[in-house]
Amino acid sequence: MLSLTAHNKAEQVITLYKKQLLPTRPFEVITITENGEKIKTHSGISVEPDYSIDQHPEE
Repeated sequence: MLSLTAHNKAEQVITLYKKQLLPTRPFEVITITENGEKIKTHSGISVEPDYSIDQHPEE
């Protein structure tokens, strides 16, 4: 179900996400690095991981 008031495809996707997926939270997103240390992306954003490879949850 896409919004009839959206002006473009991106707005339709965001509306769909907000109305359908966000309330159910179908995914649990975690970050993992090799050693658990903070990394910096190519665009300069610093990311502090949730886990290292050795200490990540199994599921």
